[in-house]
Amino acid sequence: VQGWFTEDFSWAELQQLHARERLPELRGTAFDDQFRIARLEEVIALVVSQVARTGHGVGLAPEIKRPAYFRSLGLAMEERVLEVLAADPYTRVAPVVIQSFEADSLRQLRQRVAKGGNIALLQLVGRDQGHLLDDAGLAVMAGYADVLGPDREHVIGRQADGRLAAPGNLVQRA
Repeated sequence: VQGWFTEDFSWAELQQLHARERLPELRGTAFDDQFRIARLEEVIALVVSQVARTGHGVGLAPEIKRPAYFRSLGLAMEERVLEVLAADPYTRVAPVVIQSFEADSLRQLRQRVAKGGNIALLQLVGRDQGHLLDDAGLAVMAGYADVLGPDREHVIGRQADGRLAAPGNLVQRA
């Protein structure tokens, strides 16, 4: 792995950067360089301003990226995300879904976040993680996650020629 990464910079340095699309062939580049990197607090403030302007509630679905890696650097994010959410009156009641591909991160969050509140935990399952979606894996996930977020290929696969196959039974089993 080579290049520069978020952990190579201070927050002051990161604030000087502008966001660019990581996957331009999929999502385009129309918004490249138009926005600075935002903190979660700034995203929440934007949501609150839009709720005040429109009168329509908006939920949030932050994803904790690579939590085990950042924890190994002394940059654990789970507690900090919960602190930021608890600090704002809106996010104490609005629907919030915290997402992660890493079960250990969600398990840590589950110890602090009760089921049935405004914060739900979503287990993301990538295309290469289908082994987690057997009945035993789903039972384990049910112990710490409220929502399952599988790659679409796990819900409706593809035939050899690339056309969509018939839907599988993941939704019913989950």
